[in-house]
Amino acid sequence: MEVAKMIPKKLPLTVFTPSLHVAMEFLEHPVVEMIFLGGKLLHDAKFAVGGMVVNSLS
Repeated sequence: MEVAKMIPKKLPLTVFTPSLHVAMEFLEHPVVEMIFLGGKLLHDAKFAVGGMVVNSLS
């Protein structure tokens, strides 16, 4: 997530992440296309896990 904070908000890029925290950080970047890799969301980690995440990357 610290890397996400360092990326300029006007830099156009596509981000793939299973992390809810990273996805929320990039929502503040208007030109970033955010792809959230879904799956079972762990309550404590706020991170998606499982086969759905892996299949999303295929």
